[in-house]
Parts: sequence; C-alpha cells; structure tokens
Amino acid sequence: MEADSLPDPLDAEIAAVRRVMMDARRVIEIQGAVLASLERVKAARDGVKPNGAAALDPVQLSAPAMGALNAHASASRRGKQPGAISNQWRDTMGKIVADGNHLMTPDLWSVAASECNYTIDAETARDWLRRAAKTTFGYIERQGDAFRVSQAAIQRFKLKAPEPPPEVTSDGSA
Repeated sequence: MEADSLPDPLDAEIAAVRRVMMDARRVIEIQGAVLASLERVKAARDGVKPNGAAALDPVQLSAPAMGALNAHASASRRGKQPGAISNQWRDTMGKIVADGNHLMTPDLWSVAASECNYTIDAETARDWLRRAAKTTFGYIERQGDAFRVSQAAIQRFKLKAPEPPPEVTSDGSA
C-alpha cells in the first residue's frame, strides 16, 4: 500500500480540534447572550439605561447556537422537581393522614393505596417506603417495619386529618 492511501492521523487531529473550537464558539455565543440578557434585566430593575447601544439590541444567535441553547433548556426541565412525589403516593399519604396517621405495615399501605385507585403490591410499597424513609426529604417516618407520614409531608402537601364530628348536646343540637 502506498502512504497516500492510509488515513493521515494529522487530519483526524485537525478535525477534532476544529470540532472543539466550534463547540467553544457556540458556548461563548450562548454565554454572551445570557450576559446581555442579565445586564438588560439588571438595568431595568435599577431603572438605568444599559451601557452602549448593543445592550438594547436583541441578541441574535446563530442557528447552531440556538439549537444548543434549546437542547440545554429542554434537558434541564426534564425530571421531577426535588421533593416531588407522584400524585398516587400523595393521595395515599392523604388517606393515611385522614385515617389517623398510625404506624402501618407496607401491606396496609398497599390497601390504603388501592382505596385511592392505586394498585401496588405490599413488596413494592415496602421498597418505596424504605427508600422514602431514607431519602425523600423526610416525608415518611419509620419505626421497625411500620411507617407513617411525617409532619414535613403533612405540611408540604397540606394533608389534613378529617375534622372531628361536632359534639351533639343532650338536646340534640350540634
């Protein structure tokens, strides 16, 4: 084989450096747009005109930079918020609080979940409860193999125990 038919390692290195430079230009362009936006917001907050006419101009991003910015924005909005739990578990916790918030085994949590139209077996409930007792912002309290809803969860999700029935007097009025 001739030397001309082999790929040149320098060509690959040059291409890699060009890609890094293009990525760096996009980052600089995006950060410039962010900086200009922050400066405009600060100027508006402080009631001052921004420095220079360029600060008043709308920021124009190249198509690749705009694509990278959109990809970053959509990627950063994915997933649950910190401390968020599913509506199914929130409803189940509300039911348990409404029923007195007693320490309950996972099989009883599973029953409470089914009463909230959430089908979950006791083993899965146990796994979730154990994890939640360790990691989920203290929403679940554990004592041995029994669990209950914590005050933190009651406050965060505004879970309420049912109001006691009004006392009936001897004359039959409430």
